[in-house]
Amino acid sequence: MKQVLCFGDSNTRGYSLYTGRFDYEVRWTGRLNEAMGPEALICEAGLNGRTICFQDPDVPGRNGMEFVKGFMETHKPLALMTVMLGINDARLCYGGKSAEEITANLERMLVDIQAHTCFEGIPTRYLLIAPVPVDARAMEYYDYDEASVQVTRELGRYYEVLAHKLGIGFLDAGTWGVKLDEDGAHFSSAGHGTFARRIIPEIQAVLSAQD
Repeated sequence: MKQVLCFGDSNTRGYSLYTGRFDYEVRWTGRLNEAMGPEALICEAGLNGRTICFQDPDVPGRNGMEFVKGFMETHKPLALMTVMLGINDARLCYGGKSAEEITANLERMLVDIQAHTCFEGIPTRYLLIAPVPVDARAMEYYDYDEASVQVTRELGRYYEVLAHKLGIGFLDAGTWGVKLDEDGAHFSSAGHGTFARRIIPEIQAVLSAQD
């Protein structure tokens, strides 16, 4: 059975504005796991508030670069690893970073984990997923302003260039029409369904190419 590590933030964890977390069968990772059947095991590694490289001023343990290798070691050997981060890095508490700065930090993470995988001798494939941008409603719930909301909309084009540079797979979830809940930041139940329908064939294609 092939193992797939999905590393991300609250939208990988399946945060729900109303219950704290959507049930397994609602979350896109759960739907993906069910769709893969015995072919693959989907390992969820999502955390609310996770960033690429910043320390949350109020809640510790959100710096993705500090923890990503631990997840890789826990679930290896990995056939595939997906990375979907960057939305939290645009928050004002981290200094109002630009899309270019966020992408530069993400490049450091991806280069580091690729080197780590090569050292371990594991033939892991990588899939960089540009996250679904937040919308204006997020300014009422979280520390975004108009400029930082716009930054989340720009990540897709920067991430695509980065993926090509590193020779890894790329998907832009911001183009998938994923519905957000009323906070304008987190996938709704329907949004998880849309995300799952779009990503399932992509994951299947990557794993099939490894056979």
